[in-house]
Amino acid sequence: TTLNLTTCLNHINISQAEYLHPIPTWASNNTNNTVPKVNEVIQMNVTISDNSNLSGYVFQWNDTGSLVNDSFRNLSITSTSSYVVSVNKTLTKTRGNHIYWRVYFNDTFNNSNQTNLFQFIVANTLPSVSSATINDTNATDIEDLQCNNGSVSDADSDTVTLLYGWLNNSADANINSQTLGNGNTSINQIWQCEITPYDGFGNGTTRTSASVTINSSNFAPTINWTNATSSNGINSTSANPTRNNSFVIFNVQYDDAE
Repeated sequence: TTLNLTTCLNHINISQAEYLHPIPTWASNNTNNTVPKVNEVIQMNVTISDNSNLSGYVFQWNDTGSLVNDSFRNLSITSTSSYVVSVNKTLTKTRGNHIYWRVYFNDTFNNSNQTNLFQFIVANTLPSVSSATINDTNATDIEDLQCNNGSVSDADSDTVTLLYGWLNNSADANINSQTLGNGNTSINQIWQCEITPYDGFGNGTTRTSASVTINSSNFAPTINWTNATSSNGINSTSANPTRNNSFVIFNVQYDDAE
């Protein structure tokens, strides 16, 4: 008995074309970044295979909010067993967004297939603060010190809280306010302040100020004007002294920082 190929294939519901030219397949999907963040470039890969001629593929993803197709990529490859589709994209979605992607592909016999719909979640980008500075670089033991921050930013537009700390001679003073009261300082101590940005999900890089040494608040008064007037009305100053054998009245003007 002679078996007819078409009759056999029809019996098992497979066309002759499908038997001779199976649909292309895919495998080994991969994303190169396990914690992708906004503004980062990520690479998505998948291997497509065919036992005849691959025609091309279309990459699709939803970074704009809905699934959008890229232009058809013509492979122009004949007699190939596989091809690695590799697509680089810049993320514009922020923390918590779900990104989906897949690839449609076909061969020259018009057999088509598509990958599964893959997804990843955009990770949090930590906030940043540019600097920390103490408001007075010539501080004394009778004044409060203030820790001032530079510019603050968060790529995900999260609300950023600034966490403050103070270091006394490089040791943590366990003071977590923006202001350091003068009751905490003594002459010759060396102080620094720290600022850590927090966005509700994680801490950014801590910035530490330059050192400030606490100086004494006791300063000698400064004499800035003198004058002497004789009993007969003649003025005598340190610049123009006079001698007239009479009593004099001395006047001194001075300033005292205290």
